[in-house]
Amino acid sequence: MRGPSGHNGPVTYPSYPYPPQYPPVARQPSAGTAITAVVLAYAAVGAAGIGLIYTVPLPSHYDAGPFWFAVVAVEVATLVLLGAGATMMLAGVTAGRWMVVAGCVVLITAVVVGSIILVVYAADAVESSSRSTAPDGDWSPVIAWGVGIVLAFLFATVVVPAALIAGLTLSSSTKRWVERPRVR
Repeated sequence: MRGPSGHNGPVTYPSYPYPPQYPPVARQPSAGTAITAVVLAYAAVGAAGIGLIYTVPLPSHYDAGPFWFAVVAVEVATLVLLGAGATMMLAGVTAGRWMVVAGCVVLITAVVVGSIILVVYAADAVESSSRSTAPDGDWSPVIAWGVGIVLAFLFATVVVPAALIAGLTLSSSTKRWVERPRVR
């Protein structure tokens, strides 16, 4: 008996469905954003640690007052939140993501509050400098430029990296990587 294609042999037809349907293979989430967020968080921990090393001895040199305690508290909170959060992210614990974001919020809030305090003190210094009758002249422009440079430096070195770390940590790719099933 001849088959449909003209060859001899049994007539076979493809089974339904043709071509065979295989279940989709789930791709492993990319680790790029998550690892970048973790590395940047550890870099921020290092920066906060260096800041803490240089901040703690200040009261012996200057009358630091309550501002010193606030700076140390922010640095310690940053160390704990970012360090523990980044380690937890590497271990696959979802709460680590939120600790990293909380550490970034602490940093950004501290810079905003510190900037407001700096501007208030600078405005007071500018006012007293402009009323001064000292022979060296008016220091108002120098104070204003100095404050502007400090604020730009803080924005570029603290706020932008903290926002970047928080954005990478909150991304869906990082969430998928942290919550991925692990082979134990």
